Formats: sequence, C-alpha cells, structure tokens
Amino acid sequence: MTLLAINSDKACAADPDMLQDICSADLTSTVKVNGFPCKNTSSTDDFTSRVLSMPGVVNVFGIMITRANVLSVPGLNTLGVSMDFAPGGIAPPHIHPRATER
Repeated sequence: MTLLAINSDKACAADPDMLQDICSADLTSTVKVNGFPCKNTSSTDDFTSRVLSMPGVVNVFGIMITRANVLSVPGLNTLGVSMDFAPGGIAPPHIHPRATER
C-alpha cells in the first residue's frame, strides 16, 4: 500500500490513436488547417505519382531518397516521413517522438 500511495501522484500520458487510417488531401479546399483537410473519398490517384517512379539519391546508409510531398502525392497528407531502402540499406536506430515514419 505504501508503494501505491507513493507512486499514485505520477502522471501517465500518451497521444491518442489516429482517428483515421488515411486522409487524402483536398487540395482544392479554401479551408487551411495544420496541413490540408481530408477529402470525403479517396482514389488510387491520391497514392500514385510519377515523382515516385524517378530514382532517388542513395545516402550513406543505403536509403534511397525521393522527394515527395502532399502536393505531389495527396495520400501523404498527415503522414510524417516515407522512405524506400536500396538493396542492403539500413535505418540506424532512432526515434521520432510524436511523429510517424512509414
């Protein structure tokens, strides 16, 4: 009971789970929020782009970097980082507090 009483004032907190799996950007909306508002429906065009078919630059860790953002791939809206690995590429151990990595 003593240990419970001592530790009862400690706070536990976490970020809430995402409310949706995808949020394709509505690039035509005049509403401006932190990012773009979500479209009501998504299509395959929201997740494909010629930008992603171009070879990127391979860095020292073997990670191929192809620059893409929500303007070129609307399906990336509300997501953090997207990356592809070259053969033999590695991702060094690291963290992203309060962020995604896909």
